[in-house]
Amino acid sequence: MKPSRQRDKYVLSCILKNQQKIKKVVKDFQCDFSLTQKSVINNQYAFDLCAMYMAQIGENVKLLTDESKNALSEVVNINILKKFRNIIDHNYEKIDKNIMS
Repeated sequence: MKPSRQRDKYVLSCILKNQQKIKKVVKDFQCDFSLTQKSVINNQYAFDLCAMYMAQIGENVKLLTDESKNALSEVVNINILKKFRNIIDHNYEKIDKNIMS
């Protein structure tokens, strides 16, 4: 396996782990991504954890090769992942929590 593909494999596994962590936060805090009272945006701890994991996902996406980015972009908008990372890391206090849920 080429070194870049090996790195992509590792980076994609990190992305998957962070997705799993987000699911665990939602389960542990008994919240969801709805626009109801149970929403993650109404629980500061859950929101902070999910935001941190989203930022890590956005950072990891930047490390992928173009080939992997193109393949991933068929199932998710990677530009939004990167944009979320920038919002979370640079403007966290100004986040409109409704766009995160």
